[in-house]
Amino acid sequence: MTTYAFRTLAGDLFLSAPESARPTPVHAQIAEAQRQVERAGEAASVRRRVRGAELVTVHGNPPPYRGAKLSANAKKLIAAAEAAGFQVKALEFVDGAEIQGLHVKRRVGFRAEYVRGRAAAASWHEPYRYAIVRDDRPIKVNALTRTGLKGYRTAGMSETRLQLLGRPQGMKITVTQLLERIEQ
Repeated sequence: MTTYAFRTLAGDLFLSAPESARPTPVHAQIAEAQRQVERAGEAASVRRRVRGAELVTVHGNPPPYRGAKLSANAKKLIAAAEAAGFQVKALEFVDGAEIQGLHVKRRVGFRAEYVRGRAAAASWHEPYRYAIVRDDRPIKVNALTRTGLKGYRTAGMSETRLQLLGRPQGMKITVTQLLERIEQ
């Protein structure tokens, strides 16, 4: 218990001895009182931040997709792939589908994703394949960003180089390019 024996004549000033610290009032010693003070401070802080703005704190989930899992274009892709000799598998999800195809003799495969009826992505899978590319375009670089400009070669790129055309992990292509490769 704190004693007031070391109090100075100056009034409320205390010496630096640990037992001479000002006592904590009884009402502040209750844990619930401290929690109430913290809650009041948080509520005031939220009111200050939200004042004049509409803040959505409760919202529902987006409406479920009610359309067909396989769109007409996905069905066309499946028909074209099966006609070309691919083994096709369609995986349906909540809001779309993924179509995978494999041609064993050609050693190629593809994957196409459709989300909510639209083509989202496609990839073409085959063994590693490279080509030597000759690029005679002049070199031109943006002076500010030091990046290559459209229609020109970038600095450091030679006129003859290797270009990756295919890999087992897949090359990202459009669905239109995918249909062209399937029909080859």
